[in-house]
Amino acid sequence: MANANICLVIDDDADDHLIFQMAIQEVLPHLSCFYSTSCLNAIELIVLNKIPIPDMLFLDLNMPGMTAQQSLLSLAEIPELARTIVFVISGSSGKYPGEDLTTFGIKKLVSKRGSVHEFGTELYNAICEPQIT
Repeated sequence: MANANICLVIDDDADDHLIFQMAIQEVLPHLSCFYSTSCLNAIELIVLNKIPIPDMLFLDLNMPGMTAQQSLLSLAEIPELARTIVFVISGSSGKYPGEDLTTFGIKKLVSKRGSVHEFGTELYNAICEPQIT
């Protein structure tokens, strides 16, 4: 993931956008991050070329409107995202409910619990661990 420079965070909570920004800047300051409050808004931003195609996408597990599974399926329909690495972020359990993570192309579940520093460390470890192909 050394060449990854752009990430998209989909989270309905604006405070979590700020926390993500502080955490990621602490560990990977070269990343350019874009933020969306819903999956539908993120899809619009991508399809209408309002943001660059992200190298990484971080999807909040618990958002109103669409389930995580529905969001992942909708995002998977966008050809431009075929090479985008997907992470799920959650403020609760360190486990993804239901099906296996790989069923939806998720690289890793990242927990937002703890301090900004701990979250940053978890983000760094998730992003920088070798990609399994």
